[in-house]
Amino acid sequence: MLAHSNAYVTLRRNAQDTINFAVLTCHAVPALNAYMKAVEARAAPKLPDSDHFTVVQSHDKLRAFKSAYKKTLGRFVLLSSFSHFEAYVKDVGQEVCAFHGDWAGSIRARNYESLASNSPEVERARKRLMERRKAGYEQRYAGLQRDLLLRNFRFPSDLIASFGISALMTRLGELRASGIPDLLRDAFMFDLTEDERKEFDRLRDLRNDVAHGNVQEVDLSVAMDGNAFLRDLAKRIDQHMVRHFMVLEPEGPA
Repeated sequence: MLAHSNAYVTLRRNAQDTINFAVLTCHAVPALNAYMKAVEARAAPKLPDSDHFTVVQSHDKLRAFKSAYKKTLGRFVLLSSFSHFEAYVKDVGQEVCAFHGDWAGSIRARNYESLASNSPEVERARKRLMERRKAGYEQRYAGLQRDLLLRNFRFPSDLIASFGISALMTRLGELRASGIPDLLRDAFMFDLTEDERKEFDRLRDLRNDVAHGNVQEVDLSVAMDGNAFLRDLAKRIDQHMVRHFMVLEPEGPA
């Protein structure tokens, strides 16, 4: 039994990497500050060499860099957290489609087989359902519908399903962050709560402001709360997707 989608496993790893980097940075900067003080007090000869940058920065420059490092780090955490979530939604939707193979083609094949049927029993039942719905005929309709289902008849909602899957794949390919809540609702019947929708929109707007340079600083605690919110939301989405949409269906014509 599937526990998670591959897309969620990737998101969870990326989200944890983001947290790990934030933790590492929040340890490294105070350690650097203490080392700088030791060098200035002549208790240490020099700062340790950088792992990457060969140019030794002056203490004044390092002080300028670290003065607002948590707000800069918060900006990076927010950008990466939202980008990972955005990629997750697109990836899990595509993974659902890939899980079913040629999903639209398989449904289309069964539809054509139903359309080509010349069964007298199917034709009789179908003709009795080709009318405007009448009050008081519910039991009659239900009986005819059960009979058609047993004969692998494809109802109109089945006939149009292959188009819906093709449209879903197109929409996933063009997905933007603003369309995520509507896609989840319309295609996968996953509804964000009102509070979740407000928080998602707030984080999306903040991400856009940061990406466009309109916001230069994001408090690290705000970014970490956003990371936790998006990760928890993705977990709930994934449980829904795996339970309801990653279930094996019959292949090809029935």
